[in-house]
Amino acid sequence: MLEDLERPSEDLGSDAFEGSRWITVTCPSCGERTLMKCPRIVLHVALKTWNHMNLYADCCEVYWDASQKELRDIRDALRFRRIAY
Repeated sequence: MLEDLERPSEDLGSDAFEGSRWITVTCPSCGERTLMKCPRIVLHVALKTWNHMNLYADCCEVYWDASQKELRDIRDALRFRRIAY
């Protein structure tokens, strides 16, 4: 399951759609779990409107389209932590 990991408060804006969130993604190339920084507004639109999101893993420098399971896991992780996305 993907997890939402908090970073220092300077990364977070006071407004619900300002700042960024760090989410854990699993690299499809090597299987390593890595952090991806994503602006809150992108998370909001991707999860609530588009139902589509591009993910990135810096370990192998690879981008991919999130599967429906990955999108569901991101939503669940953000809801669990009661974070507005």
